[in-house]
Amino acid sequence: MSLQYQYSQEVDPAEVAKSRSFTTFPVRVHKDNARTQKASNQFIKEWKRIVGDKRFDLNVAQSPVGHFASLLVPECLPERLAFVAKGCDFATAVDGIKRGKQNLHPDDKNTNAIKGDVSRTETKSKILTRASQRDDWRSSSRYKRFQAQLFLEGLETCGPGVMSMVASTTAYLESNAIYSRECTSLEDYLPLRIANGGFSVLKEIICISMDIGLDIEERPGVYHIIKPLEVAMALTNDFFSYRKEKALHLLHNVPGNIFNAVPILMAQHGTSEGDALALLRQKIIEAEERHCAGVEELEQKGPLNPELKRYLMACRMGAAGYHFWHASTPRFEIPPVNANSRSLEGVIVSRFRSRMRSALCWV
Repeated sequence: MSLQYQYSQEVDPAEVAKSRSFTTFPVRVHKDNARTQKASNQFIKEWKRIVGDKRFDLNVAQSPVGHFASLLVPECLPERLAFVAKGCDFATAVDGIKRGKQNLHPDDKNTNAIKGDVSRTETKSKILTRASQRDDWRSSSRYKRFQAQLFLEGLETCGPGVMSMVASTTAYLESNAIYSRECTSLEDYLPLRIANGGFSVLKEIICISMDIGLDIEERPGVYHIIKPLEVAMALTNDFFSYRKEKALHLLHNVPGNIFNAVPILMAQHGTSEGDALALLRQKIIEAEERHCAGVEELEQKGPLNPELKRYLMACRMGAAGYHFWHASTPRFEIPPVNANSRSLEGVIVSRFRSRMRSALCWV
């Protein structure tokens, strides 16, 4: 299955090889990444000014070859690219605040070290008061005004079809706290992880940004082909974020295991961390192969509807870009351990103190 490319170019295989990427798909990036960067910079400036979240990480969506949106939807219509970039940044910013709240528990012994705006002398009651005040951030008029401006921009650039993307994004942001540390197998874990990761939102973004005219009723007929990509993306995030998640988990002294496939595979198969990571890598590749096999089987039944063909290829390109971004972004890196450091916690506190807030989103 091939697609006529208009707006993207393949990422140099040498660049892909320099990253930790092992996707079996070719990786493409939008040719006009400069437009994406400009929109992202504008979004971050406005977000900080209107919403007041001064610590949103400017490099949150970057990779060596471009912004997350340029990799996720490399064939995005140029006139819709700026909105897609802002939409991705918006989801990241909101998700980051929510995840930050979940992790910054007032009883954490490192709360003062993590919250740069709280002095060491403040009491727990003051911390609780400030935390409760920040819980109302989404009901503030500033946030609602910002949200309305972004929505209007989406209507202007993408038309009424943007409503489905907004609905999916809203549902994801409302439900992305679905966690369960009771999963005992990867089979139990994956449905929760796919829902938690918002991968249905990515499909909506792809369709809107490329103006794919596939009727929403047609999608269930090929979901068995798309689902392996959702599995691959969910496990990709777990694979590349695991070590940082583990470090943050230790830092916050949270009981139990992290919500990640690695400890589940370790327990399910009675294996080591290294073997679990190797098994996770294998399962990502197998999921990509299942997708390709599904497409080939569908093609053998007859010529594909052009819009269906675009949809399948767009989702595949999205999965490839998603994988490469995770493999190459500095977001999931942990600074090397200093020989003089006393513990992992000491390393994390000393290196991440000023960046911890941003480190907690999209992990």
